[in-house]
Amino acid sequence: MKNFNVTIVERDDHLVFLHRIRPGGTSRSYGIQVARLAGLPGEVITRAKEILRNLESDELDELGRARLAAHADGAAAKGQLTFFGAPPRPSVVEDELRKCDPVSMTPLEALSFLAELKEKVRDR
Repeated sequence: MKNFNVTIVERDDHLVFLHRIRPGGTSRSYGIQVARLAGLPGEVITRAKEILRNLESDELDELGRARLAAHADGAAAKGQLTFFGAPPRPSVVEDELRKCDPVSMTPLEALSFLAELKEKVRDR
């Protein structure tokens, strides 16, 4: 097994693939640029750059783990970003599922409950 890489020229944070394969590894990762080419939202790309800067500066917490990077505007990080916008609000079906106790249901009650949920989904 041998390591090869695709020859790339980077211009203003954009990649130009030269369509040449050469032996050996690459000097750096192009994951963020490839993610942008794949169409990930700008918010995700921006956050990835913030995290990369944090990792490259070796900022560690008291346990020696990489510290969660603050946003470039100084705001604290709020956890996982979504790829496709704001997280969805819980649906009526999710609320019903959270309220139910399937262990205490009879088989007939469980079937009836599923039929009701299916109707709610179909009506959406």
